[in-house]
Amino acid sequence: MDNLLLKAKHWQVFIFLVAIYFISTYCKDNSLASVAVFSILLVGYIGWYALLGNSLYMYLPKKIECNSTWFLVDAFLLIAFYGTIMILFDGNLQVNGVVAIPFFYLFFAIAHLFWFPAVLLISIESGSRPVFSQYAGTMLQLFFWPIGIWFIQPRINKIYNAIQANTLDYPRP
Repeated sequence: MDNLLLKAKHWQVFIFLVAIYFISTYCKDNSLASVAVFSILLVGYIGWYALLGNSLYMYLPKKIECNSTWFLVDAFLLIAFYGTIMILFDGNLQVNGVVAIPFFYLFFAIAHLFWFPAVLLISIESGSRPVFSQYAGTMLQLFFWPIGIWFIQPRINKIYNAIQANTLDYPRP
């Protein structure tokens, strides 16, 4: 699966994500098919970021340490919380007071979903741990996925080609 994600072309990823988005816009009733399509959209969208972060982590230079477990837990929590809110509360959950404090972590988890793959991509390309100014643009490209896919995926393909040519330095086993 990791190689499939790394060697996929930008138009293939774009068509996959856009197709499941448009299918979900036509399923607005509360039927089982609507819930299934929404679940595919949620797992497909957040799952793409989780798979991207996990795939890039395997090729991170050994001298750079990152915690992929925290990232994957955040991705799972986003899927679980958002799915629960949409299914149980029809997307209309309103919280206030002290009950809202745990929901602030969801904002961090969303930012982490874009931050982690951006840091890994820049780390692999440069061979060193990047500073915020180096990965901020990549993070924004990941955030604006319909446009960002066209710029991010060719860079991922270059990493895949370097892996195939065995010219990537310090891959993790």
